[in-house]
Amino acid sequence: MFAFFGILGGFALLVLPLLILLHELGHAVPALLFTRAGVTMYLGSYGKSDNMWRIQIGLLEIYLQRSLIWRKGLCVYAGAGLSKAQQGTIILGGVLVSVLLAALGFYGALAINLHGSVKLFMFLLFLFAAVSLVANLVPSQRSGLPNDGLLLKRLLLGEQPTVPFSPELKELIARSREVAIDLGYDYISTLHLLLADCTMPYPYS
Repeated sequence: MFAFFGILGGFALLVLPLLILLHELGHAVPALLFTRAGVTMYLGSYGKSDNMWRIQIGLLEIYLQRSLIWRKGLCVYAGAGLSKAQQGTIILGGVLVSVLLAALGFYGALAINLHGSVKLFMFLLFLFAAVSLVANLVPSQRSGLPNDGLLLKRLLLGEQPTVPFSPELKELIARSREVAIDLGYDYISTLHLLLADCTMPYPYS
C-alpha cells in the first residue's frame, strides 16, 4: 500500500510540472509567432528570476524554480499592436494544450495494451489536465490575477483589465522600467502579461 502511494505521489510530481510547462508553451509559442520578439516564461513563480535556473532558446527565455514542485507559471511578452484575434489565440493556446493533454490522458488510461503504471500516469495526466482546464475556463482571479476565462471574457467585452499585481510582478515591472530608462526610452507603452492562465495588456508609462 505504501509503495502504491509512493508511486502515485511520484507520478503526480512528474505530471504537474509537465502540465504547467506545456500550458505555458501553449501561450508562449503563438506570442513568439505574433510578436517576433523576446518572450520570457517563469515556471513555478509569477515573475521571480532570483535563485532560478535560466535557459535561453532563441527568443524564448525560461526561468525555472529549482524545486520542481510547481503550482504556477507566467509568460511575459511585448505585445503592443496585437489584434483581438491574436490576443485571443494566445489566451486559448494554453487552454488548447490542456484539452489535448486531457484527451491524451483519457485515451491512454482506457487503452488495454499499456502497462499498468503507464495507465496510472495517463490517468493522472487526464485528471490534472481536466482540473486545470476547468479552473482556467471559469472566470476568476488568483492572488488578484485573472485567469484565462476572465481575460477571454474581458477581451470579448472590450474591457481594459485593471487588476492589482502581486509583489513579484510589481518588482518585475519596476526593473523593466529601470532598464528602459537606462536604454534611453521614456516609457514602456504596453506590457502584455501572459499568466499560467492568461494574457493581460497593461499600459505602463
